[in-house]
Amino acid sequence: MIAALLIAALTAPSPVESAHFDRLDINHVYCEDCSVRFSQLVFWRWSRIDRRFYSFGFKIQKNGKPAVRRTAHGYVAEWSKNGRRVRVTADSFIEWHSSYDPEVLDRRCFPDVVREW
Repeated sequence: MIAALLIAALTAPSPVESAHFDRLDINHVYCEDCSVRFSQLVFWRWSRIDRRFYSFGFKIQKNGKPAVRRTAHGYVAEWSKNGRRVRVTADSFIEWHSSYDPEVLDRRCFPDVVREW
């Protein structure tokens, strides 16, 4: 019995922080000289009341990571944060390029402290 408990404890999956959003974006923001300023993964939730998406948070992309991959149930992005795995899923995904940061407009709705993942 004790051996079975030890094996179960040692083989149990590590805790994963997870969240589900309505849409994931990879947004590449460019400077005036057409160079990439930064790329970010932005998490969006749909508001039925306002009939628009609100940015809930972001994760800066470094060397193309975290990447978004398609699954049978939607889209997923995974990375490590302070030694813990983070898994974000969404129903839809788009990748686009802009000269502005769309996530900045929604910072007034959510404190900065909870926005960066």
